[in-house]
Amino acid sequence: MPPEATLRPPTLADVAAVTALLNRVAEADGARWVDEDAIRNWFTNPSLPIAEDAVVAERGGELVGYADVYRGGEAKEKVWGDL
Repeated sequence: MPPEATLRPPTLADVAAVTALLNRVAEADGARWVDEDAIRNWFTNPSLPIAEDAVVAERGGELVGYADVYRGGEAKEKVWGDL
């Protein structure tokens, strides 16, 4: 059985790994690709406090998962999630 993943908040040091992971998913889904600038901008966007609203999963030193929750609008009435 493979070891369980370790969860932690992402940091700017994870930008390249998160970009690569999201692009592997995009390729499999036939979706559009993202670049490191887009992920860096997302991670530094004040409306997404990544230490509280995002998580990465690592297994064996490799990033294997990413998730975030974005609460939009002034009243935070809309919620978007990325896994």
